[in-house]
Amino acid sequence: MFRFRLLPFLALVLLSSCGTGFQRQWEQAQVPTKSIEGRWEGSWTSSFNGHSGKLLCLVGPEKPGHTREFRYFATWGKIFRGSFNAVHDVTEKGGVTTFKARHDIGKRGTFNAEGTITPTEFRATYKAAGDHGVFVLKRPAD
Repeated sequence: MFRFRLLPFLALVLLSSCGTGFQRQWEQAQVPTKSIEGRWEGSWTSSFNGHSGKLLCLVGPEKPGHTREFRYFATWGKIFRGSFNAVHDVTEKGGVTTFKARHDIGKRGTFNAEGTITPTEFRATYKAAGDHGVFVLKRPAD
């Protein structure tokens, strides 16, 4: 019986600490005016079931091979949240960046995303774990 009372408490503590490292990086990230690098905020919406939530993304600097690391932090429901990193193949041309990503998320399958990013807007479609939908993000107001 003690075990079942402890479980919700442990779940709450673990869920509330998921974003600690992300939050620190978020606060330290800059928002360049002519690059896609840095902070983005907005929302995700499932086209499959209509669920939605807040979405934050930190875009890292360009790496060899035209890749960048994107770090996502999402909320869903009223208490759930999580983050993961994915390397995206990027192509920049005329102020618009297009990207494609494929990331193994373990037992949940594969996360796939593709979209476009301008200096002020980030739009993408995603497919993962029997779900699919859209991301819409903008630069945060500092």
